[in-house]
Amino acid sequence: MEPQDRYVASLKSYAAGPRVSCRSGGEHFKCLVQFFDDQIRSSRSHRYQSPSTIAMAIFSDSQEGRQWLALPRAADEVISIPPVCQGTAHLVFIHGFASATALAAIGAHYRVDPEFFRRCVGFIKGPSFYDYPPLPTASRTVGRLRISTLCARKVPLTMKEVESLRKEESARVARHHQQLTSNVTIGSSIVRAFATLNEVLVAVEQDVLFCVRKRKQGGWSAIIWQDMGQPLDRLVNAPWHTKGSTEIEPKPVIQHGWNKARKASGNNTASGADEPGGDSCNFGMTYGSTLASSIVRSDATYALSELYALAAASENQFLNATLNLAEEAARSSSRHEEQARRDLQYFKLLLDSHTMHLEESLAFINLCGSPAWPGATDPSEQETVKAQMHDMAVNFGYLVSRSKDLSAKCSQGIRDMVNGSRLSELQTSRRQGEAVYRLSLLALFFLPLSLTTGIFGMNIYELNSGSGKIQNVFIVTVVSMGLTCLMCFPREVVRAGSYFFRRPRRGLPNE
Repeated sequence: MEPQDRYVASLKSYAAGPRVSCRSGGEHFKCLVQFFDDQIRSSRSHRYQSPSTIAMAIFSDSQEGRQWLALPRAADEVISIPPVCQGTAHLVFIHGFASATALAAIGAHYRVDPEFFRRCVGFIKGPSFYDYPPLPTASRTVGRLRISTLCARKVPLTMKEVESLRKEESARVARHHQQLTSNVTIGSSIVRAFATLNEVLVAVEQDVLFCVRKRKQGGWSAIIWQDMGQPLDRLVNAPWHTKGSTEIEPKPVIQHGWNKARKASGNNTASGADEPGGDSCNFGMTYGSTLASSIVRSDATYALSELYALAAASENQFLNATLNLAEEAARSSSRHEEQARRDLQYFKLLLDSHTMHLEESLAFINLCGSPAWPGATDPSEQETVKAQMHDMAVNFGYLVSRSKDLSAKCSQGIRDMVNGSRLSELQTSRRQGEAVYRLSLLALFFLPLSLTTGIFGMNIYELNSGSGKIQNVFIVTVVSMGLTCLMCFPREVVRAGSYFFRRPRRGLPNE
């Protein structure tokens, strides 16, 4: 039996184990087993997005080499790779949707915990056990980072289309995941979520997962799964596509660095931007360009720091874009209050989700990986690693704080709009009340006159015989006016009368 076959058989045996009391046994691995069975059975019908989607980066004392594993022979090439030895580090990069045969070969050759692959293919539809995200101490060997790529539509949407797309985002992503497993295209990019920020901008969210294992004979290996396979602008049936133009332009993730532009040579192809949405298939072949190879061979935390730098830079750009859009929505609230309120509510939900992912990454940084991870032993290298970890913790702590602040500002903006609406309604009601009050006063003046004309307009002989006096009209009017005022404003009439009769009269001596 081939090593990859033994790996899958062991996984099946564990998944078929009985449940013990409240423990699941291996029940939560049944979806992963089904994934391996289905993909291996239909491997002949698989399509390949590119000739290679798995890259190897080997750091050793004698040399530093990188190579692609050709498809569909990647499984055979993995098995033929020399084992990890003392002073050697193997980094295996899996780009996009991977072949189950290649995953089984990698798992067998590098003795990867199947839990890592279970988290990688967590998008597969199946029963949920609600165990993600796991506890921080349960993630010491498996880490996850969220990469957010901003993309610009070449043809803007209408606000009606934006609102419709926002309501369908979850359903569209679910259909995208279903298509990944039914119409298998090896190397296709995986989208975990996407957000329609406005008529032009779309934020595409993808994951990078990694698993580290230290060998007893020395050396270590890391398996790095990244959802970024083919460029996002060439992704077929992307979940953000609409009936109109589907062309988008992924924006690069800018990682600032001092003197990069000044020190660049004419034949230097590296830039200050990594493009997870663009030419991301070369990520494994260029990884480690900013790291010291001697420390990479001895310290896994330091070796993975470039992944954290990429995730922090992408998240910073997402927060900057969200801040600008939230401020724009707040400024337009006077003209389009309802739309601005919906935008802020949408941004708040996005920010809360990103805060959760950032806190998960920060917890992993604070744990400094697993105690079983290889670490630098040289004092100078330890200082370098410590400084790198400090920078990572500072950056992610800043991002967590900023994401929470932006979410709080969105909530405050929503409350201000609600309070403004209530105040506007209160002012409108007050103006209406004043108008009704003036109308009531006008009716109060004409009511006694109507009563007087009604009385003297009656067809009664004593009133219409011509013997009545005109003074009677005024007397009835004054009396009815007084009675009306007394009934409508009793306190005011009594107060005015008491003031009139109690004040001292002019021309009479005071007693």
